Amino acid sequence: MTTGYVRIEVEPYLIGPYPVVPLLTGSLRFSSADGYGSAALPLLIPPASEFIFSHVAQGQGYFTGVAMMNPNPEPVAFTLEVFKNDGTLVGSYTDSLQPGEKISKLLYQLVPASGRQLGGYTRVRSELPLVSFSLFGTDDGLSLSAILPQKSFSGLQ
Repeated sequence: MTTGYVRIEVEPYLIGPYPVVPLLTGSLRFSSADGYGSAALPLLIPPASEFIFSHVAQGQGYFTGVAMMNPNPEPVAFTLEVFKNDGTLVGSYTDSLQPGEKISKLLYQLVPASGRQLGGYTRVRSELPLVSFSLFGTDDGLSLSAILPQKSFSGLQ
């Protein structure tokens, strides 16, 4: 298995006295180890300090994973919370990421109480913006889907 992340830096150029940053678009496709299931994400996922992943599927042949990366020049503390469909908190995980550090885990590895949960959502809150996405798929590798973060607003569960 290969893990990592892609970082693209685009240098602005001048048109007269005005700096212009070239537009960049595209997607990143990845697949399960056997190559059957695959998913794609946009090349740019805007960093956010509070966001929700609207899908939890674990057990009965399904898994959910979460990946986060700190693009900031200083460490960032974060809290990940898993909720049931009715908004009941299942459990949480708190940690920090160093500059450029990433974490990529299955949801039950971070919040063990969510290990057999089907339905619900995950919320992440951090001191500074993080780049993140979630995946869910089947244990047999035939299905894989990427989930983009949705902006969350304080006080909502």
